[in-house]
Amino acid sequence: MTLLNTILRSILDLLLTPFEGFSPWVGLIVISLLSAVVALLVYKKVSNQDAIERVKSRMQASLFEIRLFNDDLRAILRAQGAFLLANLRYLALNLVPLLWMIVPFLLVFVHLEPRYRNQGFSPDTAALLEVEVAGGEGSSTERPSLELDLPAEIRSDSPAIWLAGARRMAWRLVSDEPAAHVIGVRSGSVTHPKEIRFNDRAELFSAERPAKGLLGQLAQPAEKPLPSDSGLSSITVNYPERSWGTVPWTDIPIAWWFWWLVLMVVFGLALRRPMGVQI
Repeated sequence: MTLLNTILRSILDLLLTPFEGFSPWVGLIVISLLSAVVALLVYKKVSNQDAIERVKSRMQASLFEIRLFNDDLRAILRAQGAFLLANLRYLALNLVPLLWMIVPFLLVFVHLEPRYRNQGFSPDTAALLEVEVAGGEGSSTERPSLELDLPAEIRSDSPAIWLAGARRMAWRLVSDEPAAHVIGVRSGSVTHPKEIRFNDRAELFSAERPAKGLLGQLAQPAEKPLPSDSGLSSITVNYPERSWGTVPWTDIPIAWWFWWLVLMVVFGLALRRPMGVQI
């Protein structure tokens, strides 16, 4: 899983790094366009295009029949039944390409999530860094020996706080300038690096460096997992969420992936005929 995450992260960095200096919308539009093109290519390759065209023609014929014989109840019911069967057939034909695309697109989603959901801290705004120490129920709650190795541009504006019940050590960090940094969490003689970003660029904001394990790497793919013998469960930075607008007349926030899906559908509908794809 680590290798797969590294490959996907490298591909997305190659595609999106040129747009990091612009509004996050620019990169999102680009990735939505590329997603639509890939989806159409897969759809064209794995779906039964001839069958889709025939079943769509049958649906249109049934609708035309309903309008033409609108005074004949028996004919209307027969046409409605044919339309329903054709619609079920259409859904079944679309299931095959959906199954081919669902896993790759889910993997892309989890890699885009830390890039577009989070945003960096402003300089002089405190960032909370938390380190969770490994250990199950009944483990010692004694304060561990953990230290931070900070670059010159970052300082801790408060002493480290040990939350014994949660087995977490927390620091408040402040940066003097907008930049991306790598800090070190020192446990004994070993130092574990963690990215932290104090800027508002559309970059990859890794909120958590998880422990080694499949589920952790699926949920947090932006950084390599912690070594299995590190004694740590995670290193977390509490990035704020980026605003992508709200639902009209409410304060309900709109998630970034909503716009990704909307733009992908719009591009897909616009490109289906030029690319010769029946959907």
